[in-house]
Amino acid sequence: MKISSSNIQSLLHVFLPEDLFDYFKITNVEITKTSVDVFLEELNIRPSGYEDEKLMSKGFYPSISVQDFPIRERPVFFISSVGVGKFFPLKK
Repeated sequence: MKISSSNIQSLLHVFLPEDLFDYFKITNVEITKTSVDVFLEELNIRPSGYEDEKLMSKGFYPSISVQDFPIRERPVFFISSVGVGKFFPLKK
């Protein structure tokens, strides 16, 4: 049975924390007999309090994989395709 990606996205909005979608976009979901892998892409959002500052990106931390509670006896993994960004204010 083929499930459309929009149906999977809608279902994930029910199961996942609402705040997750403020910072990440789901780019792919792979459902196999052994696991459910949810691929996330971090949104380019300035840190709170620095919206009006000129910032310089200092790169990213390595990508991570986080295991969540299982669904139907399959482990669930959240895999970030881009690590968490590091921003520093430019000196005036």
